[in-house]
Amino acid sequence: MLRRMHELPLPPDAPPKDPLAFLGMLGSTLAGFALPSFVVDAVGRVRAEPPPANARALVLSHNDVNPTNLVYDGEHLLLLDWDTAGPNDRFYDLATLAVFLRMDDDTCRALLSAYEGTRVAELPTGFAYHRRLVAVSCGSAFLHLARQVGHAGANGEETLDSAPALADVYQQLRSGALSLASAEGQWRFGLALFKTSAAL
Repeated sequence: MLRRMHELPLPPDAPPKDPLAFLGMLGSTLAGFALPSFVVDAVGRVRAEPPPANARALVLSHNDVNPTNLVYDGEHLLLLDWDTAGPNDRFYDLATLAVFLRMDDDTCRALLSAYEGTRVAELPTGFAYHRRLVAVSCGSAFLHLARQVGHAGANGEETLDSAPALADVYQQLRSGALSLASAEGQWRFGLALFKTSAAL
């Protein structure tokens, strides 16, 4: 389905999406908020990493392929909430899926092989770059949301090792022990995405 979506023509004169600019905007909204050092370091690394050269044309991207925007009816996968759609790198949506669905490298190669219609033996540099960018950008977005609803920020004890794994946060959400509507749920989800970024 993603391949068919990406084959749709781009809207005329649609400005390309700039995920790095979005990350910069999130950084400014988090200024003065107590963040763990591993979060600050991860944002710095991603912002300093030069985007890989891309000779391929931009494609129509959803730009927010997180699990809450996916619906599977048993036969088709549907994407909801197209407010952020626009031109972007062809790997951006695929990298977002890979981050939120916790895909390992073998699964990512299978996803890219299905998308490209040919076997992908090595993860492309652009895909790997966008996985890191997505994890840090989405992590920053959740920390921003947590701040907006009153989270106090880091208490000085959070480390990369103590940060929750994304799988654990998903389990807590499923069991009802954690809610993404709460400041703590948004904070923990954000930290889990930063922990994910460290492994990419």
